[in-house]
Parts: sequence; C-alpha cells; structure tokens
Amino acid sequence: MHAGNSWSHRFSLLFVIILIAVMGWYVYVGIYQILPKNNGDKTELSTLIGRERKGFPMPYPDRILSGNFQKWMEEAAQENFPFWDKLLPWYGETSRILSRYALAIFPKNWISLYPVWGHTVALIQNGERIVYPPRYYLQSGREKLRMRAEYYNKLAAEHFHVRFYVFAILLSQDWIALSDICISPVADKLKGDKYVREFRSFLHPTIGFSMAGENLSMQEATSLYYRTDHHLNMTGAYHIYRQIHRLFHEKNPAVGIAFKPKKWILLRDIMFYGSLARQAGAYDSISDVLFDGDFRTPSFKITISSTSAIARNKKELYYKGIYPKGKFTNHYGEYFGRDYGLIEYISEKPGHDNLLVIGDSFDNCLEPLLAGHFHHSYFVDIRHYAGQVGEDFNLAAFIQKHRITDVLFLGGEGLILDLSSLNENE
Repeated sequence: MHAGNSWSHRFSLLFVIILIAVMGWYVYVGIYQILPKNNGDKTELSTLIGRERKGFPMPYPDRILSGNFQKWMEEAAQENFPFWDKLLPWYGETSRILSRYALAIFPKNWISLYPVWGHTVALIQNGERIVYPPRYYLQSGREKLRMRAEYYNKLAAEHFHVRFYVFAILLSQDWIALSDICISPVADKLKGDKYVREFRSFLHPTIGFSMAGENLSMQEATSLYYRTDHHLNMTGAYHIYRQIHRLFHEKNPAVGIAFKPKKWILLRDIMFYGSLARQAGAYDSISDVLFDGDFRTPSFKITISSTSAIARNKKELYYKGIYPKGKFTNHYGEYFGRDYGLIEYISEKPGHDNLLVIGDSFDNCLEPLLAGHFHHSYFVDIRHYAGQVGEDFNLAAFIQKHRITDVLFLGGEGLILDLSSLNENE
C-alpha cells in the first residue's frame, strides 16, 4: 500500500509539473503577443516554404503560433533519432492522453490556447463542438498573400483563354475568432477571415473568388462543419457547391443550373467521431451524424490515377451495412473516398468544357456535383500526385494536354493562400 501511494504521489507531482510548464510556455507566448514589435520584421522564408535546417528548431513564438515549431520538432526527431518509428506510437498516444486531460480540466466553453504536443484542441459553445484554438494574425503574412496572388494573376495572364477561380475554406476555429466569444484585445490579434479578405484585394478581378460561408454569421458558418471533424458536413458542402456554381455560372452560363437534392440520406446506424475527436484523446462526449444527398447528377466514368480498378468511395457498401465498425473509424474518408493524386470524371454531359480542380480532402464530397457541369473533370491533389502518377505536376502542361477550360483552386487556406508555388520547377 505504501509503495502504491508513493507512486501515485509521484505521478500526481509529475502531472502538476507538466501542467505548470505547459501554462508557463503559453504565458511566454502570450507576453510576446502583447509586447510591441518591429513592423519591419518578416517571417523567415523557411517558415513559408518549409523547414530547410536539419537540426532542432528554436521555439520562437511566431513558429509556435503558426504551428511550424511543433511540426518541425517532429521532422527533426524523425531525421535525428534512428528509433523514432518505434517511439511514434507512444508519442501519438501521449498526445491523445494529454488532450483528453486538458478537455476534462478546462471549462466547456474554454477557447484559450493550451498545447497538446503537436495538437491543440478546445471545446466551445457549451461543449457542443471541438475546434483547434483560433490562430494568430501575423503582419508578415501579408507578403506571403501578395506573392501567392501574383502567382494566380500570372497564371490567368499566361492562360487568358482559361477561366480561373479561387475558393478558400476557413477552418472552423477561424470563424470562432469572429464571434463575441473572443473579446478585444485578444480578438484583434486573431486571424479570423483577415487573410482571406486581404488576399481578395491582391487578386486580379478576372479571377473568380469567394470563401466558404461568406456573409454568414459565426453560428451559421460553424454549422457548415462537423462538430468533431475539421471537414464540411454535407449541408455545408452543398452550401459551398452553390457558391462555386455561382462563380462558374457568372463566367459561363453553359454550365447549367445548380443540382438540387432529391432527398437527404441519413446513415442512422453510424455515430461519427471525427478527426478532432480522435486527436482529442478519443473524446466521445459528443458525436456527429453521417449523411449525404441524392442529387440529379449525370452518370460518370471514374478513373483514379489512370486505373478504373479502384472504387472512388464505399457508399454502396455503407448502404448495405458493410463498413468498418470501429468506434473512431474515419467515416468521412471511408464513405466519401480517400485522397488520391489524380481522379478523372467523364460525364455524359455533351460539350467541350473540361474542369481542373486543384484541391485537398475538402473536395472529396463535392466531386460529383462539380463534375456534373463539365464533360471531363480532373481532381488533382498535389500532395499525392507525383507518387501515384509517376511524374511531377506541371500546371501549364496539364492545361494544354487535357484542353482545360476552367481551373478551380479549392481547399483550406494552407493550400490556397500558401506562398510556395504548386511546383517550384515550373
């Protein structure tokens, strides 16, 4: 008994020490945000296009706030520790445990920052939604936005016969920054939609541009997302599709009218715990329902990375009750389909309009709706393209080879507003 009590005391003391260190860490970051800064300082180029150093990064506040410090620490560990692959499962499990403890300790409407290794999570709206804490706005990001906008402007000028569109999707925590939950002076330092709105001012007016949930209130905008996952739910995805369709239709009325749902399909037997729930230590106090829409889209022939042997998704299996039964299964990825480097849709719609979408996992549930307005549609995920297709992605060559008439950049801000070119060799 005495030995047991001793170990319990030591564990409690260790937990208190870790908690004090964690809070001290964020006091350091918070003080940095309050102190006056030299406006001439710029974020180093390596923070914008990727870490170039092989050693361990210094914990500068800008790096912590942008999330680069946590990411680079993991990269440095993989590069310098030969047994990192064996430590990774322990690292991930520790992260989840700390997340779960944090959610248990703090109030249900807590939205301040607290670190959980590489992940940070928070509960808002009386415990009804999991989000990452809102991110900080950095003045140095303006140059990053301007350079990315110049990249798009250059593309539109070089390919003047092609219609270009840019559609940015904010993460749910950025909408929280726009609410009265966050009060000044903290709210003034948060990112919210500042980057997206500034980016619009840099973009040439010939390029169609919009953002997810534009002109909606915070409550309306956050309802577009799952409560436990960072993706859009199907109601949100349909709202986004209608926004994109308006961009298409303004430049080319031949795309036709928007598709309407014949009915909504609810998968009643599935209780969905999404990516945020998994990262929050298998948090199961709240969950989501999984549902889809039955739309009057054309029939498609679909190929993935040049083969038709891979099924795009597992919808038909789900309707038959054949799906993974694990409590924290990634049902979004299983039901709507995983990410692939190149997915082609050939529709029965006549015409010569061909669409190229450069995106990420946000567009997985939107593909049939977007493809239904074009004869041939290509969905490219740069992260997987070279490895699965066998060659580097070259936008100019792709446009010429496939006679692309419309190009849509669609995805989270990390993809849409990033400084680095989609292919540095272009």
